[in-house]
Formats: sequence, structure tokens, C-alpha cells
Amino acid sequence: MIALDTEGDLEIVDFDGNTMIEKDFSLKQNRVRATPVFLVYGLDGKPLKNGRLTGATRDADEFLLFGQYLVEGHHNQVSFTAVSRYIWTVTPLRTEIPRVWIHAGIVPSTR
Repeated sequence: MIALDTEGDLEIVDFDGNTMIEKDFSLKQNRVRATPVFLVYGLDGKPLKNGRLTGATRDADEFLLFGQYLVEGHHNQVSFTAVSRYIWTVTPLRTEIPRVWIHAGIVPSTR
């Protein structure tokens, strides 16, 4: 995890090897205007689809669920916002929800 100052003037090197200051990387390349923002990149140096978490999480468990959501590849199917707002109950992807998400109370059980 790397912390950047969205208003900072420190020089950094982006994933393509370009030199720029922190605030340009934040705003111009990633459209980060407010904090906190967690932006997850793939091994190719590109942001993951739905790999952005803006704002504070409710607690540590929700943050860990965001990590699990990414690692298990659910970010390719649905946004984490949809998960956290319980939209899963009306989507065909409902059968693909990990049991741990149901037990954690992030999504309701249909049983």
C-alpha cells in the first residue's frame, strides 16, 4: 500500500515510468479529488475494474471484505457499492455470493 498526498508536490514515478508530482498523479491520472480513496492496480499497472473504494468503510470487516471481493474476482461482475447496498438479492449473480459475505451480514441470506 502506498499513501499519496492528493495536494502534494513530491515527485513520483508512475507505472509507465513518467515522472510527475503527487497531485498530478492523483487528479489527472486517477481523478481523485477527495480522500480517503483506495485504488487497486493490477500487475499491468492499470486500475482494476471496480477496484476503487471511495470514502471510509464502516469497519475493518468491510475493508477486509473489499479485499476478498477483489481477490476472488467479483470486481469483474459487480461493483462493491452494489454489494454493500444489498442489491445482490435481485441479481442473477446471487448464487455466486461467497458464504462468508452472508455470514458477515453484508448480504442477506435467501434461506
